Amino acid sequence: MVSTEIVRFLAPRARVLNMIWGAFAVAPLIYVLVSWILTKNIVEPQPSVDVELFKSLFAALALVCAVGSTFFRRWATSERVLQGKLSGAAASAGRAAVGSIAGPIDAGPEFANLSEVDQSLARGFVHWQTSLIVVWTLREALAIFGLVLVVLLQEFSVVLPFAGASLALVLLQPPRVQAFLEAAESLARTASISR
Repeated sequence: MVSTEIVRFLAPRARVLNMIWGAFAVAPLIYVLVSWILTKNIVEPQPSVDVELFKSLFAALALVCAVGSTFFRRWATSERVLQGKLSGAAASAGRAAVGSIAGPIDAGPEFANLSEVDQSLARGFVHWQTSLIVVWTLREALAIFGLVLVVLLQEFSVVLPFAGASLALVLLQPPRVQAFLEAAESLARTASISR
């Protein structure tokens, strides 16, 4: 069972992570708005490039980012990698503070008052949040590809499938802190027992 102390300790960081996720979710909509503004006065698009070639190229890049983000998420949050982060986190504690969005996570009296398992979970949280941000960035790239296509092809409609896919993929991966803690707690307990 996840302790209330770690939940309370990570609450401010979880709020920040939720805000970042919200920003990633809103970004594709902003790119659609920018695309509409860029193309609203264009009567007859006059692209200076091969339209089909660029649509195919950017679709392939988007596919690589979408698939890559899924594989990266699975790898970065796999039990093996997470076990290494949780067990290796204690060894790095004396060397330097482990940073997070809200500052060093293992500095201050609040961290020192956590149990060894909770300290390990807090350090693992840093890896998990960084992994999520990388995943969201790869997924936002789809909408950026659509925006670049709008600039190149001067056609508003090309942004819509890219932005739609980007938005859907970002919304499919919200930061579920409680689920992370529950999954990582048994790994952290195993790591603390083996030391």
